[in-house]
Amino acid sequence: KVITSAKVSSIDEGVITYQKDGVENKSQKFDTIVMAAGMQSYTPLKETLDKEGIKYTVIGDASKPSRLREALYSAVKTTIKL
Repeated sequence: KVITSAKVSSIDEGVITYQKDGVENKSQKFDTIVMAAGMQSYTPLKETLDKEGIKYTVIGDASKPSRLREALYSAVKTTIKL
């Protein structure tokens, strides 16, 4: 079963408790879960680093949400430049 736009509250003894549309729900018992979370860049230090004049490079999903291969390529490319 695929559940989108839900917030997981807990995972306990094979049961997921989650919030969806303001309602608390519990899943059936499971033995495997696949979870994907977020597709938005998160860069809380960027503004502080800019103000302080500290050089930095934003890589991976912090730069732009992408696939794993693209994120790893970005990290390797940046490391080589160091």
